[in-house]
Amino acid sequence: MNWLKDLGACWASPRHLLDPSFAQPVSLIREYFGSRVAFFFAWVGTCCKMLLMLMAIVVTLVLCLHLVPFCFDVTEDMMSNLVSLTWMMVLITWIRVASIVWKREQEFFVEMWDIRLLQLRQPGPHRVGEPQDPGLVL
Repeated sequence: MNWLKDLGACWASPRHLLDPSFAQPVSLIREYFGSRVAFFFAWVGTCCKMLLMLMAIVVTLVLCLHLVPFCFDVTEDMMSNLVSLTWMMVLITWIRVASIVWKREQEFFVEMWDIRLLQLRQPGPHRVGEPQDPGLVL
């Protein structure tokens, strides 16, 4: 099977530039490049979807907050506090939702590809080798 040809057919087309779903052929990417690269593209797709959702929420909030001074008698300080508080609550909620969505997506691919998350981790301090004296760094 020619993986590169399949990837080009479903991924490298100018018509996909206008597609707001940010769909990635993650399974084909995994077959050609491996799990690590496939997870990167899955994360990028999920991140783009979540940022698009955040943009829609922020545009709606900005429009609503511009209507507040016309409907209620508020000072500039009160309005500044309201904007800060609203932005903080939206951002905290968005971060939590984005984290949950990515965790679900990650679990889906781990289960589908029958892999363990330990296979995806970078080598860390547990790697084999002789310890070196770094010397005195000034």
